[in-house]
Amino acid sequence: MKYRFDQARYYTKCEIIDYHNLGSFIKECILNGGVPLFKTRFAGTRLDLDGDPNTYEIMVVCWAGPPEIPCAWAVNVPEEDWIRYDKERRDYAYYIDKYMPEFKDLITRARANLIKGIFGPYARYWVRE
Repeated sequence: MKYRFDQARYYTKCEIIDYHNLGSFIKECILNGGVPLFKTRFAGTRLDLDGDPNTYEIMVVCWAGPPEIPCAWAVNVPEEDWIRYDKERRDYAYYIDKYMPEFKDLITRARANLIKGIFGPYARYWVRE
């Protein structure tokens, strides 16, 4: 069974941000208890807003964050960054290292948010407030 990604539905829910201005969305997500996840594909199909195979877009979802910060479409993504997000993990850490070096403490906070999101009340054994 092949799933179809309804881009129109997500297009209306997510704000569209230039890739180099994505730092404010990532910072807001992490500071509100979420973890930014970068999506390049859905059910094996490349996410694409404009239908042009020569441009690269990604969807950034604020996992475990507040409902006011659901997601964002990042447009004008450099090809080498898109390929890295498509193949590897730790995407928010890569973005922060490369484009927001002054906010490296956000990486530690995002990891703590991830542990809290997975373990819930038991996270107190691993994460100090």
